[in-house]
Amino acid sequence: MIYLRMAVSLAALLFAGFLGYRWGASGLEEARAQLAAIARTADEAKAAQVASQQRLDAQMKAQADEHAARLKAQAEGFEAQKAELSASLGKVSERLKVVDSQRQGNSARLAQLQAGMATATGAQLAELTQLKDELERKDRQMARQQAGLSCLATPVPAEELATLNRVLAPALPGGTP
Repeated sequence: MIYLRMAVSLAALLFAGFLGYRWGASGLEEARAQLAAIARTADEAKAAQVASQQRLDAQMKAQADEHAARLKAQAEGFEAQKAELSASLGKVSERLKVVDSQRQGNSARLAQLQAGMATATGAQLAELTQLKDELERKDRQMARQQAGLSCLATPVPAEELATLNRVLAPALPGGTP
C-alpha cells in the first residue's frame, strides 16, 4: 500500500508538473509572440527614424548650400558696391573742380547781368531779372552740390555711420529695419 500511495503521489506530482509546464509554456508562447511584435515595431521605428534623419540631413545640406550661395552673392554685391564707391570717391576732386569752374562762370554771368540791368528798362529789365533769378537758383544748386562733394571727402565717425545705416536701411531697396 505504501507503494501504491507513492505511485499515486508520484503520478499526481507528474501530472501537476505537466499541467504547470503546459500552462507556463502557453503563457511563454504568448510572451514570445508579443516580444517578436515589439521587436518588429522597434525595427520599423528605427527604419523610420533613419529615413527621417536622412531627409533632415538632405534638407539641412540644401539649406546650407542655399545660405552659402546667398552669402557669396551678397559678398560679391558688397565688393562691387565697395569698388563703385571707391571709384566715385576717387573722382570727387575732379568733380569739385568742374562744379567750381561752373560756379565761377555762373558768377561772371551774374555780374554781367547785373551790370546790364543797371541800364535796362521795361521788358528788357523783366527778362534780365528772370534770367538773374534762374542763374541764382542754379548757383544755389551748384553750391549745394559743391558742399555735398566736399563732404564726401570727410571721414564719418563709426557711431554716426551705424546710425545712418540703421535709419536709412528701411528706405533702401531690399532694406530691413
